[in-house]
Amino acid sequence: MNAALNGRGVFIGPTYMVANALHEGRLLTILDDYIFIETDLYAVCPYSKLVSSKVRTFVDYLVDAWSDKFPL
Repeated sequence: MNAALNGRGVFIGPTYMVANALHEGRLLTILDDYIFIETDLYAVCPYSKLVSSKVRTFVDYLVDAWSDKFPL
């Protein structure tokens, strides 16, 4: 996104990341007819045999919330 903001690249990303920059005119949309193909969702965390309950709870939430969109 920084490259796009500096006029040195094209960025595709979620609306929440670019909304302010689009509103302020710092970014412009291009390829408006392009259809973005959804990709997988990954939860990445450091490997440990003892995963904290907060991390485990969050990963469980992601699985429950997104399992219909990203079948396991």
